[in-house]
Amino acid sequence: MILGLGIDPILVTVTGSGTRFTTRVPLATARAQSMSALATCIGLPVEAIRTDHHAPITGGLDTDFVLVELAVQTIVAKARSRADTFWETECPGTGRLATLIYIRDGFDIRARVLQHLGGIPEDPATGSTAAVLTAYRGQIDGLSATFHITQGAEMSRPSKVTTEVAAENAVPTAVSVEGQDIRIMEGGLTL
Repeated sequence: MILGLGIDPILVTVTGSGTRFTTRVPLATARAQSMSALATCIGLPVEAIRTDHHAPITGGLDTDFVLVELAVQTIVAKARSRADTFWETECPGTGRLATLIYIRDGFDIRARVLQHLGGIPEDPATGSTAAVLTAYRGQIDGLSATFHITQGAEMSRPSKVTTEVAAENAVPTAVSVEGQDIRIMEGGLTL
């Protein structure tokens, strides 16, 4: 099946264990704004942000998110969306105003997606941010790879997805996100 969502088509494949979404939308990146403002928005000290692999960036495969690698595992649980400081600190925002914070151990990633506005402080499972992070890792690592991403554990709603990036000459050419399905609704569409 092909999804057309106003962006390039997304290939959808139903597997025995879940559903896999694949996009070939090019990765776009830009440097995120002030590290101190970003640290304030996620409720952590600037020293908690790891910069030896990459500085915080805004990245997207049509929808942008801020990607922030953290220095140590224990700090992931301490992060908080600080919507109360968002406007005062000029937090680096995107169209969705979401920040993905993560820690990486080889090909295993622990992530959280903090929503700064909109009344939902955190998202337990976000395939779109997982896809952006996977594409970016393929770009900066310069290779194709498979990652196992855990998200939502800190809010007692753990989700696990497997992501894959195909990269040629450090350019991501395709990104896939696969996870287990849970039916929450059904319906029909008449065209």
